[in-house]
Amino acid sequence: GGTVEVTGSYGGLDATVDVDLNAVGPVDASDPRLRVALVEEYDETLPAPGSNGETEFHWTVRRMLPDHDGSAVSLSEGDTPSYQFNTTLDPAWADTDLHVVAWLQDDDTREVIQSATSAQPAAFAAAFYAERFGAITPTGEVSRLDSWIENTGSQPDTYDFVMTASLPGSWGVSACAGTLCYPPWITTFSVTLNPGESLLIAIDVTPDTLAEGGPINMTATSQGDPGIVLSRDFAALAPGSDVLFVDADGGFAYETYFTDALTGAGASYQTWDRAALGHLTAADLSGFGAVVWNAEMIAPALIEDDRTALSGFLAQQGDLLLSGQDIAFDMADPLSPNHTAETQEWYEHHTGASFGADDSNDTGLVGVSGDPVGNGLLFNIAGGSGANNQGYPDVIVPAANARAVLEYSPGQAAAVRYLLNGAHIVTLGFGFEGIDTA
Repeated sequence: GGTVEVTGSYGGLDATVDVDLNAVGPVDASDPRLRVALVEEYDETLPAPGSNGETEFHWTVRRMLPDHDGSAVSLSEGDTPSYQFNTTLDPAWADTDLHVVAWLQDDDTREVIQSATSAQPAAFAAAFYAERFGAITPTGEVSRLDSWIENTGSQPDTYDFVMTASLPGSWGVSACAGTLCYPPWITTFSVTLNPGESLLIAIDVTPDTLAEGGPINMTATSQGDPGIVLSRDFAALAPGSDVLFVDADGGFAYETYFTDALTGAGASYQTWDRAALGHLTAADLSGFGAVVWNAEMIAPALIEDDRTALSGFLAQQGDLLLSGQDIAFDMADPLSPNHTAETQEWYEHHTGASFGADDSNDTGLVGVSGDPVGNGLLFNIAGGSGANNQGYPDVIVPAANARAVLEYSPGQAAAVRYLLNGAHIVTLGFGFEGIDTA
């Protein structure tokens, strides 16, 4: 953890920006970069510059310093580096509502570690955030979902909380504010914070049945400005189903192709929405015999948290189906913007496959004769009742101790199966949702 302080000074059309970093704790980032932007708080342009008729523009990014790539940062606990940037302003936006925004970001995960702005805070403002919005907890055990409310305004404020839960059976749920925990029947409470002060808001959940629990909604309303309403949805899952389906496609609506297939196969399953609930751990995954992970077209396909969780799960001999076009390209092709030696090594070690080509230019797939997975399969990944979204299905190459499951044409693998220390893994070079028939 740490702080960022930023100032901007202007003389005519000359601007100087100073950014001071202070690493007061360990910095958990594999590729930290400092990005700095000059932003204009408000601009009215007449006539409308675009076809949509908009004439008013708020918080417009005018310039990145030194550019959009930012500045590489070497930062350890206790370091206090300073950075200065100089630029010449465009007369069209060199006025009094020009501000600086600076943020420290891990380019590997895209996580923003810390940020600051030279703009003065509003009288009443707040942030309500969490590292994860979901938990997987065995039945009969208490799971805690942690979040924080922060007063980001310039005045003290009181926030009124309301918790509502839709849970199966007799699951237990209760709320905590700081060190004060309420009984289950207390679902409304208030907290008062000074400017810059934050407070832990926790939800304790105790599952008693094998099911998905949620949503659990927590909403905070500012007394200083009742127009400020912050609402967050949380979820809890009890492990034990045959399959955990991880919906990690970044928000596309492809999940029903997977869940319908699981239902048709007679498998019990639960769903984890990666974008909504946050990262998973190996311990989370270990509660399920198999994981179906959909990373369709998301980039990066698997961030470090995902790779760590899957590595631990596979080390415990869990089984994995990994689906998504461009996963191999994203992780294992040096031409990919997200490729590193680490991502390529992870992909090849854990899938038994290597990157062959970014686009098979072929949508007709045939199962490999005699293969325990692919034998007898014949389908297209375009048209029909599928998602019809396969623009760049990867060709993947099985390692010597792996086997092709599906092929575009003889010798051009579309899917590979692999046995890794007892873990069964099937990796698709395409997105499962593209299959043209149910």
